Amino acid sequence: MSQTIQCPECGSSDVQFSDEQELFVCEKCGHTFQSDQPFTRRRIFISYGHDEHVELAQRLRKDLECRGHAVWFDLDRLKPGGDWEAYIEEGIDWVSEVPDAGRVVLLMTPHSVRRPDGYCLNELARALGRELNPIPVMVVWCEPPLSICRIQWLDMQDCVPLDDRAERYDTKFQRLLEALERDRLDFEGGQARLLSLLDPLPFDADIARHLERFTGRQWVFDKIDEWLSAPEASRVFWLTGKPGVGKTAIAAWLCYHRREVAAFHLCQHGHDQKSDPRQCVLSLAYQLSSQLPDYQDRLNALPLEILTAEANARTLFDTLIVQPLSGDFPQPNRTILILIDALDEATETGRNELASFIASEFDKTPRWLRLVITSRDEPEVTHPLQALTPYVLDTSAAENEQDIVQFLHRELKPYAEDEGILRSAIDTILELSEGVFLYVESVCREVAHGRLSLFRLDEFPQGLGGIYAQYFSRQFADIERYTQRTRPVLDVVAAAQEPLELKMIASMFGWGEHDLREFCGSLGSLFTIAEGRIQAYHASVMEWLTDAEKAGRYFVSRLEGHHCLADRAWLAYQTDFQSGPSQLSEYSRAYLATHLAEAGRWQELLVAVTSPTLKLVEGWVERADARQGVRCLAGLIEHVDLDPVLAAILATQAGRIHSQRGEYTEAKRCLEYAIARTSPSRGRRTLAIALHELASLHLYREETREATSAYRRALRLCISGKPAYLDEAAANRIALATIAFGNYQWSQTIRFARRASREARGAGDMPHLIAAERWMGAAFEQLGRYAEAEAKLEEALASSRQHGVASEEVRLVLAIGWLRYDQAHRAAEVPSLAEAHFVQAADLAETVHSFYSLLDAELGLAWCALVRGNAQQALEWFETVIAALPNLTHADLLAGALVGRAATSHWVGHFEEADRQYREASTYAEAHSLRNWVARALVGRGAICWHTDTKNLARTLWGQARLHAKRASPRLQQLISISIDLCKQGRTLPPR
Repeated sequence: MSQTIQCPECGSSDVQFSDEQELFVCEKCGHTFQSDQPFTRRRIFISYGHDEHVELAQRLRKDLECRGHAVWFDLDRLKPGGDWEAYIEEGIDWVSEVPDAGRVVLLMTPHSVRRPDGYCLNELARALGRELNPIPVMVVWCEPPLSICRIQWLDMQDCVPLDDRAERYDTKFQRLLEALERDRLDFEGGQARLLSLLDPLPFDADIARHLERFTGRQWVFDKIDEWLSAPEASRVFWLTGKPGVGKTAIAAWLCYHRREVAAFHLCQHGHDQKSDPRQCVLSLAYQLSSQLPDYQDRLNALPLEILTAEANARTLFDTLIVQPLSGDFPQPNRTILILIDALDEATETGRNELASFIASEFDKTPRWLRLVITSRDEPEVTHPLQALTPYVLDTSAAENEQDIVQFLHRELKPYAEDEGILRSAIDTILELSEGVFLYVESVCREVAHGRLSLFRLDEFPQGLGGIYAQYFSRQFADIERYTQRTRPVLDVVAAAQEPLELKMIASMFGWGEHDLREFCGSLGSLFTIAEGRIQAYHASVMEWLTDAEKAGRYFVSRLEGHHCLADRAWLAYQTDFQSGPSQLSEYSRAYLATHLAEAGRWQELLVAVTSPTLKLVEGWVERADARQGVRCLAGLIEHVDLDPVLAAILATQAGRIHSQRGEYTEAKRCLEYAIARTSPSRGRRTLAIALHELASLHLYREETREATSAYRRALRLCISGKPAYLDEAAANRIALATIAFGNYQWSQTIRFARRASREARGAGDMPHLIAAERWMGAAFEQLGRYAEAEAKLEEALASSRQHGVASEEVRLVLAIGWLRYDQAHRAAEVPSLAEAHFVQAADLAETVHSFYSLLDAELGLAWCALVRGNAQQALEWFETVIAALPNLTHADLLAGALVGRAATSHWVGHFEEADRQYREASTYAEAHSLRNWVARALVGRGAICWHTDTKNLARTLWGQARLHAKRASPRLQQLISISIDLCKQGRTLPPR
């Protein structure tokens, strides 16, 4: 029985609760009593669809009322001819009247929560707007509204039909009572685990504030529909526009109304979680799981406890989204959309990792999954997304003006005496708005508050800047007080590289708690305080404030702010110099150099950059931090009268940063500057380092002769004078070992590496010692000495981890990954261990910003996917590598991807296309003397011939492949023979 209240006199369960007496009344014997089972009496609104499951709603109402709760049920309240919306509004108001007592039970069926016209969605929006706690109940499987996907739902699918499932209903009703009376929403099941581990972010308030007065934009939605209906269109719809034009409002409307949107993320600058790519992926994965039950099952089969604790954003995206949705995943009955709004607000320290991540990873997802993004037109976003064509929300478009007119007519009509006044006001505001919706909304708000009048149109400000000028004039009428107290703080806020903590501001200006509260209260609505940090409510506010011509007497100086923040960080550095930089605040450690450079305090910056305790340059090189590092180093060279050798040192480090980022032209310019300012007698070590870096640039471009010459010249400089620079000598011998390796000179590779190992050990240089060991291991592998290779590589990997040499760690994990791949090939096994190493290498490459190591890892993952039979995923990875590589650098990676693309076509039976692609790959690889890939391409061509009755040609091609392998290494000879035998076994089996 679902009814838990029984009459203590007769034991009858036919008991009702009397609101008037606030007692239970037994219908059988008339006895009145209070329940001895304590509970909190609630006001409950039951939201349900008027479909075939009304019976469950009626049963719940009856049992809840018998329990003693007050229930609003529309069939009891609505009258013929009445205003349905008004009655519903009345019900929500009634439920929310008593603090903490109101609850909404949402019965979810495909009819009740359908988008865009499920009426329960309106009831839910009203409830959320009043901060009522909804309790979702799944009656028949459907996609829960995204606004409540973070709330666990009670599964009552096994309770209908009621006549056949009474026992299940009784159990679930008790569980519903726990949720209603004790706020226990921790329902059991897989969804609870995902909610706990993926920790999706709340966006209810962000969405709601944009929906209440939303108007128009049908022309934008038509464009999106056109994109959705085109199968061959880009997988990504990118909406851009000026600040305040309404991009986020459009995103909010799509999230709320379009069933295709199955997951969304609203970026917010300065919000640690909402601007974090890792948290974005976790949140999106959870939302997708709430909409796709098969996907939820696959997520729950993963070791999420480990993944969510350790993996970075790229790994999470691959493991939580790409892999579970690949292979045999059942295609949904509609296109699924992911929406990411305000992508530009995820930019941190000059880099938008989320944009870069989207550009490189999204194409790996299935084609039925698409992405909508909105952003401002900022280089941190436009550069990684340059392959996409954005749809610009044009403020001058006729459709945009029509939307503004419609909005103004609706909002201003209550304040206009006649249509003529309204029309005149609309025309004026439309002209002044410059097509920006944010301006229009601000004007309407000012009219509603009585601060602007439709009868004084001459007082209406021009554009957003005018709105801000008027606001500041009203908010800070005492200009002297603003100048002395408010502006210095806003200077600092403007210059800050991230939203500042209020406690830091209080410390900087010597404020107590009362001062801080007074300041925050004086700011009004143009600045927001969230999580103890301050920032402008919209980026356009700070843009206006820092424009001296526009802001006038309210102008805020970023330069003054940089000086102030530099003073604080510099004082902290000087004070704590003896105890080391660890005493600096996290903010000062991160941005001391930036503020000194922006303030033009070059002498102080020089001290900081050359400080052995701060190690700023090492950090920039390690992170390839171009924004800070190159700006500071170039500024020092330009503005400080440096000793030529010191200038060369700084230029060399700038060159290294550029080189790591693949910016070879800029790197070469810096290195040639350094070489011109040094000589064997002055700055010998610096000259050797610059020559080494320049040689590496030549090597990246496959200019082997020039690279060899520069490395040998650098080596002579290191060992010909006193003192001998053994660490740099080791670096150059390692480079020469690299060249010998590329020329298939395995014994010479080992000799160079062994000599480098001794020199590095003598210099105590662990990075070069580890690199030398790595090259010895690689050469042993080519000679077929696999046990020695594995031992050497594993030993070097352990050393890299012990000594924290991250750049070598990623190379070693890659080397071991390829070794494991070959081992699986020889044993005719699936390369699972290799795949795990490639995933790990991709994570490490992201951490150290090693672009080419990341591509190498993706190439390995592509070959593993192909061996596993996942041709689509393999092809997407191969295409990613091909698209990312210019023809003049890292030909080995490009050749491997070209052969892989051909092998994928071979695997799916597109033999003519595969043969053409094998030829293309073979030609490219041969031009670059890459025998490994030439041989594999020839094996693939031979395999196609073998199964198309041209066996003589197949034998010829395979003979050529064996010849290339023989000229390369014993390892390749063995692998090519195995591949040929494998290809004979099946028509669609490509080389491995």
